[in-house]
Amino acid sequence: SKELLNDFRQGKSASEYAFPKQGMSTCDVNRFTKYWFEVLSYDTNIFDKTNIKKWVRYNKGGNFRKWYGNREYVVYWGENGDSLSSNGALLRNRDVYFQPFLAWTKISSAGTGFRKFEDYFLFDGAGGSLFNKNCGIESNYLLGMLNSKVNTLILNLISPTLNFNENHIGSIPILKCEDQKVIENISTIVNHAVDLSKLDWDAFETSWDFQYHPLLCKIPTIAEAFEQWKTECDDRFNQLKTNEEELNRIFIDIYGLQDELTPEVEDKDVTVRKVDLGRDIRSFISYAVG
Repeated sequence: SKELLNDFRQGKSASEYAFPKQGMSTCDVNRFTKYWFEVLSYDTNIFDKTNIKKWVRYNKGGNFRKWYGNREYVVYWGENGDSLSSNGALLRNRDVYFQPFLAWTKISSAGTGFRKFEDYFLFDGAGGSLFNKNCGIESNYLLGMLNSKVNTLILNLISPTLNFNENHIGSIPILKCEDQKVIENISTIVNHAVDLSKLDWDAFETSWDFQYHPLLCKIPTIAEAFEQWKTECDDRFNQLKTNEEELNRIFIDIYGLQDELTPEVEDKDVTVRKVDLGRDIRSFISYAVG
């Protein structure tokens, strides 16, 4: 449309605000990458984030998920990556190692979801990573736009396949809003979306920040505990959906695409989990046995 063409003309490419970087290739996945629970916790920087140890938190992309999550792996860093280098690993873009970034899933039939990662992570070549240049735009603004329906429309033009590489992401036109109140509102909504997604991720034992099973609460019966858990999940799901729709409204307005897009979000595109009776009771029994 004329409006979208105008957005490409007026906007700066994402690569002017942030570096899309390809991460390392270990060349021996079975040896150098592990699920976080496969190695001794005191040999990792999972719980002591600022102390670089043998095994380091690692982003490998993962399934379609927005805002937060897909934190499952560690990579063997050893002595400053020497073991990796000596075994033929490609340590691309070392200048941005251990810095905060936004990650996305490169290959996905569901679209690409962008997630926030703090510092002291390393990143893989299979999952794209975007590093803010801090030259006039906040990471929350970028994250909100990249997870909006506006960006879905743009990416379907830039890359109408299932693959979203660094060049595709770097080509996305970013229109910078000049209204500070709108920028602050976007940042608040994005922070809330990240918090909701983190609560969902950490509710399951596969998260390294998991504390206790959600059905383990001060309620007399498992049936009542499950109903409480169902209410919690529904509230979180509905709130995240509302947040995403509000971000869509804002960015549709910024990009002038009111005639092409509506802010509504389909349930399948909200990437926090609803209750599942079989899954949740099985996990509760597993937790009890453990």
